[in-house]
Amino acid sequence: MPTTSEFATKTGARIDLRGLTKLYGDAAAVDHIDLNVEPGEFVSLLGPSGSGKTTTLNLIAGFDEVTEGEILVDGKPMMRTPAHKRGVGVVFQHYSLFPHMTVKENIEFPLRQRKIPQAQRDKMIAAVLETVRLEGYGRRYPKELSGGQQQRVALARAVVFSPSVLLMDEPLGALDRKLRDWLHLELKRIHRELGSTFVYVTHDQEEALVLSDRVAVFNNGRIEQVGTGDELYQRPRTLFVGRFIGESTLLRGDLKQHGGGSELNFAGRGLVVDGRLAEGKQGVVLIRPECLRLACSEDDVPSGHNVVDAVVKETIFLGPARRYSVEFADGSGGMVRMATASSLDVEHGDRVVAHWAPSDGVLLEDDVEAERTMT
Repeated sequence: MPTTSEFATKTGARIDLRGLTKLYGDAAAVDHIDLNVEPGEFVSLLGPSGSGKTTTLNLIAGFDEVTEGEILVDGKPMMRTPAHKRGVGVVFQHYSLFPHMTVKENIEFPLRQRKIPQAQRDKMIAAVLETVRLEGYGRRYPKELSGGQQQRVALARAVVFSPSVLLMDEPLGALDRKLRDWLHLELKRIHRELGSTFVYVTHDQEEALVLSDRVAVFNNGRIEQVGTGDELYQRPRTLFVGRFIGESTLLRGDLKQHGGGSELNFAGRGLVVDGRLAEGKQGVVLIRPECLRLACSEDDVPSGHNVVDAVVKETIFLGPARRYSVEFADGSGGMVRMATASSLDVEHGDRVVAHWAPSDGVLLEDDVEAERTMT
């Protein structure tokens, strides 16, 4: 019985993007981005439609020409290397399987192109079918498979020749939620077994956080931040990243220095915040729903917490947690998530106080354009 080790790469390739730029006329689809992907790493390119993530993937694959900058794979410049000689595997959202070919023949296609002998091809195909858990499906045609099975055939075809780099452009976008969740686990397993470097395009933040070692967040052709899921969620560097990754409450007001941090004047309250901004910058404090708490009165608030007055607008029972939508005195809204066991018995219109530890608020430079993009 063949095993995955017979076609798995020993290690993936390193990818370096340096000042990578792609212009269409005067418009920059990709605007001087820098990104390093380590050998064997799983990196997702995350962002809204039109942010440049798919264009970046196509430039790495060689499907589009670079306007400016460099693409290096294991230190070797790729700009003059045609797509079919870059040795990368590619999986698209639309599987692009040959309908007149069986599963085996579809997977065999890139091996034929590389003139690999038949006996070795058979061995490699059997091994990759085992990896994607489609043993016994070799004689079926694409029309006889489910969507998830077709996607796994497309994945098998992309990795059967042991590419050091696998590029994927929203490969699970056409599948239902339950199947996507299952394939997330399969992709993580396959990545672990192959050892290839994976670069994955998605607009789904949850998908990026589940799959990736690191995530590059794209916006308007540029990379706003690269980091682990925890870094992006807990300590976003820009308002766009903070708003795009997860839910949040935003508080705006006049900012001044306070000790080693800052103080935000919000709705008549002086709120203490960790961190400082450059002089003259407008600030906004971002707070995650699980860091914000509600209490019936200030007497119930822990010492040292920031406190603001609020009115309950909506409560939603989520099983282990309850979500509250609240409105502050300035008319802005907030989102609170509390464990059901510690939730308050409050209804629409009830007055409460919202509170949080100063260290749980993230001070960011305000960005009207980011707000416009997210609404």
